[in-house]
Amino acid sequence: MVARNVKGTCYFLGHSHLDAAWLWSFNETKKVFHETCETILELMEKHKRFCFCQSSAQYYKWLEETHPETFQKVKKKVKEGRWESVGGTWVARAQR
Repeated sequence: MVARNVKGTCYFLGHSHLDAAWLWSFNETKKVFHETCETILELMEKHKRFCFCQSSAQYYKWLEETHPETFQKVKKKVKEGRWESVGGTWVARAQR
């Protein structure tokens, strides 16, 4: 039986998956992650309720080292509760 006239709330959370060195170099991964962060930050400015999550602590370390100004913007969004760091590993790894 299908429930009818049921009201609820659905939440969506943006996410981006990047492989650290699957088909490209670490330098390319750093570049792509920086570009992804900048795109997300732009979207957050346009859409005040937009929230995002990203895993892999390694990417944040690279961002801090290579683009500290972007890293600071991300930290600000984390403090606002709009950017979540998820996962519990340094780099996400596929299971085989």
